[in-house]
Amino acid sequence: MAYPVAWLVIILVRVLLGRNGSTQFEVRRSLRVLLVKLVVGVLFFAWVEGLTKQRLFVAPILIVYFAPTLLLRGVFVPLGWPRVAYYFARVTWPLGFSDSDAVVACFYGAVALRGRSELSAIKKFETTLGAATKLDGAGLVSLGLLAAARGDMLRAIELFSVADTLHSRFISREARRVARDYLIAHAAERGAWQAVISLGLQRKPNLRWSYLLARTAQRLTRHSGAPSRVALYFWWLLAPRRRKTWPLVKRALGVHPAPLPAETCAPSELPEALARLAHALAAPTGVRTSLRAALDGVEQALASAATEARLERRLLGLSLQRDVDAILLAFRAQLVEMLVSHIEHDPELRGGPALPGPFQDACVELKQIAFRELDALCLDYRTRTKEQDSLSADAEWQLWARFRASGERLLRADPEAQAELFQSTFATLCNFAVFQHNQRKRLALAHSMYDWLHAYAHVSPSDSLLLARNLKAALS
Repeated sequence: MAYPVAWLVIILVRVLLGRNGSTQFEVRRSLRVLLVKLVVGVLFFAWVEGLTKQRLFVAPILIVYFAPTLLLRGVFVPLGWPRVAYYFARVTWPLGFSDSDAVVACFYGAVALRGRSELSAIKKFETTLGAATKLDGAGLVSLGLLAAARGDMLRAIELFSVADTLHSRFISREARRVARDYLIAHAAERGAWQAVISLGLQRKPNLRWSYLLARTAQRLTRHSGAPSRVALYFWWLLAPRRRKTWPLVKRALGVHPAPLPAETCAPSELPEALARLAHALAAPTGVRTSLRAALDGVEQALASAATEARLERRLLGLSLQRDVDAILLAFRAQLVEMLVSHIEHDPELRGGPALPGPFQDACVELKQIAFRELDALCLDYRTRTKEQDSLSADAEWQLWARFRASGERLLRADPEAQAELFQSTFATLCNFAVFQHNQRKRLALAHSMYDWLHAYAHVSPSDSLLLARNLKAALS
């Protein structure tokens, strides 16, 4: 009777994993693990059959053996025991996440770190991931968690951004949830509510906690699609971590969803204009008054005759032989340098009317920086494609995350540069992705590269068709 039941369980698990979009390798691993556990379970029952006093311990042992995720998610990860979670996962073989037992163990160990910098555990997990020939979504999220634990937040955000855009065949729902929740928490901490809305609503599939934060951000920013109080309270009840999110939800419930009237910045003297700009930059991006209006006010103040007269009087009072135009030019250059990072991350400054002169220069400078980074990475990809040289799986993912972040930085500086970005990177990146696909069998990495290029391939129908075929091949 055990054999028909075993095969029925195997077929059911295969169907469920296939419906969830699991990779072929993950299905194979799940079947292998189930077969081994069923054989060991049959032997265990045969041994216990002749015992009487020890039968009370059978149920806990079976729970630990056949459902190890209950202990991993319910005990070891919440308590922050990374090494215990790692070795327990290596022994009990929990299902899901990846086709590699080592990667699954590193995922649970990295999640249990909870951002703490335990260098010995981090080094252990990084060594294990570095030895893997292929990494999928769970491995990529593990790399991001380890980077965050080391304090490298920029690399962590780059890796999580790539992981959140992977096809569902290459990342489990749980791994995607970790990546997206981290991205949303980081954006909310900075007050970048527009990024929270984009991550929680526009990226599929929708996840309960990220969706709640996105709807909360809509109400905080008085977005046109903001939910009602009843709807927001309903989403809060459905989402996890209700105690921790209640203060933010309560704050959003007290905000009237009607949009604020547009605020204009009248011409003013330079000190007042700079004060308005400083106030706009210090406020969270989603709730600040118009930064564009503050920039317009600074530009008008810099071009006014009152500012020139004030500078001339100041120079005469200090007995300095300086040119007023040279001082204003140097001041504009410092403004450009300061505003590069703000223009990169503020969605209000992307698109729409042209920015004032010095701030348009900041966009140009940001665009040039991104192109220089992309040129250097393209040169590396071309060289290694020609020499058929490949790095370890974790190093390739980190380089690809940096490449993708540079491309996104370019588009944040100039949304109209999609054609230029595609034409300058298509041949190099596509050839390298084909090399990773055919020679190294790293389908997740190749698919991520194809997919990123395909998003901007509308400028070339023939290249778009080629990328569509490559995407299909990577999923087969």
